[in-house]
Amino acid sequence: MTSTIDSANPPDDPPVTREEVIRLVAECMDLDVGDLPGGTEDLIDHGLHSVGVMQFVSACRQRGIDVELAELSRSPTMDDWWRLLSERQRTRTA
Repeated sequence: MTSTIDSANPPDDPPVTREEVIRLVAECMDLDVGDLPGGTEDLIDHGLHSVGVMQFVSACRQRGIDVELAELSRSPTMDDWWRLLSERQRTRTA
């Protein structure tokens, strides 16, 4: 299986969608999308480890979205990560 995390996408690509974020998180957790915890559940409590978070950070940066490991670790839920990435994308294009 080819990982979307490993593919370099220039910052001028279309904005990252929530569905893409979900796929990236699933890859980082080595899960099928359907097996991910709910949007408000703590991803770390469900098995996401620091290496997975670093993979996610790398994938975001490849898409031109600057996020830090520490800020993702402070609030490790799908909903919070999507809010953060959405805000960063808005400020990137503004």
